[in-house]
Amino acid sequence: MADVVIALADPETWSFASKEADQRSTAARDIPQLQAARMSAALLAQAVWLMSDMDAVGPDAPGPVLRRVALLNVGSLAIRTANATCLLVSSGYEPDTHSLKRRLTELWARATHLYDDQSGEQARRWLRGEGHVRASKLVHKYLGSQGAAGQALLSRYTHDDSLGIRLLASPPLSRATSEREHLVNVLPSRNHRQAAAILLETTRDVADIAMMITVAGGAALELPDEVAAALHEHAAASRNQTFST
Repeated sequence: MADVVIALADPETWSFASKEADQRSTAARDIPQLQAARMSAALLAQAVWLMSDMDAVGPDAPGPVLRRVALLNVGSLAIRTANATCLLVSSGYEPDTHSLKRRLTELWARATHLYDDQSGEQARRWLRGEGHVRASKLVHKYLGSQGAAGQALLSRYTHDDSLGIRLLASPPLSRATSEREHLVNVLPSRNHRQAAAILLETTRDVADIAMMITVAGGAALELPDEVAAALHEHAAASRNQTFST
């Protein structure tokens, strides 16, 4: 398909802060998936806090101990990534979450890899920063070629690829309008479908990581009703391919 030529919109005001505040003021009402994503991040924070009641360990600690430490570290990174995603989405910057989404998928794949290796050897390597499996290989291992392709697409959106400009088209390029009618929207705005997809995937990844941390620590995890409902919604959307980035 030929590239679409898009002209820069002429906004009425450059008051980005006020428009971001407007988006945040209606986010909870307009994006029902936001609450579950926030709750999953809080659930993960609680899991990290509860499971981190251990003395400091060195690099020569037993493998199972290092496995637990590595999972806690991955969880800590995932908490900030998830909350940053929620902040951007609620402020009207869904297209700018792709680097965070890519990172969270990598963290999920890393956590799964660490969790599966009960010997703790992979945790030891990851904590040392050498000899561990690359994140891209782990994504392909656990999510297959489709997951790897998704990460490659997120990478294009993340970097200076011209593909990223299509996410800013107003109205969206998916609508049947002429090329001349599309403008670049540089102001905060809301794409409900994209916001839902991002937040549901965030909830899924974060809840999975919380579960792995909790089980590795010898405990059980009970999901809040809102999080469980979001996971069911994500599963249904995935089967029906309702959402897309």
